[in-house]
Amino acid sequence: MGLRFKKNKNRAKDVSEVGASGMGEPFRIVHLQKLVDVLLEYVLFLVVFFGVSFWYIDNRYVCEKKMLQITKLEKELQDRKFVWLTISADLTQLSRQSEVEKVIKEKNIELKVSSEPAIKIK
Repeated sequence: MGLRFKKNKNRAKDVSEVGASGMGEPFRIVHLQKLVDVLLEYVLFLVVFFGVSFWYIDNRYVCEKKMLQITKLEKELQDRKFVWLTISADLTQLSRQSEVEKVIKEKNIELKVSSEPAIKIK
């Protein structure tokens, strides 16, 4: 006792046989909609792909620009450090007691070195 299905000969028509009849138009619309859906997926993929590509290129450019700026600032910092060390050494040299006495004698200032030691105030 099984069910038997009758074969419908008209139902087995090929798409090319349908042609411009009323049955072919819905078939074409469905396939056109599927094609549009697939194209939209690819367009969306391409938009995302190019967006990420542009973001990557821009990010790399900004990174390289900042690296150049960091290198420039490090060089400037090192130059200023050398200037600071030179000035600090010169000030240390000039603030020694012997150098101060030499400058006083050269400018004929009437100052003498105290013979008494300094007194600490508590």
